[in-house]
Amino acid sequence: MFRPAYLELHEVTDDSYDLTWRLPLVNGRPAQLELVYPEGTELLGEVRRLQLPNGLVEQLRIQRHEGLIGQRLGLRGGATGDSAY
Repeated sequence: MFRPAYLELHEVTDDSYDLTWRLPLVNGRPAQLELVYPEGTELLGEVRRLQLPNGLVEQLRIQRHEGLIGQRLGLRGGATGDSAY
């Protein structure tokens, strides 16, 4: 069964962003995926995690003083270890 990851991004200020992402469960455990940020991106505060019956949701705020226009966010990992942007 296909269980996609989900990434949502909202601009808070010119250089900070709220991210919500959902990791599907694979064999009862969150998929082995990690967020990939542009160089110079910082995490602001703590990552909030919510375990759901079908996945794990993480909410966080990031900051990049140069903004994200023209930059790439992505996911790395999964069964193949490939990256998706």
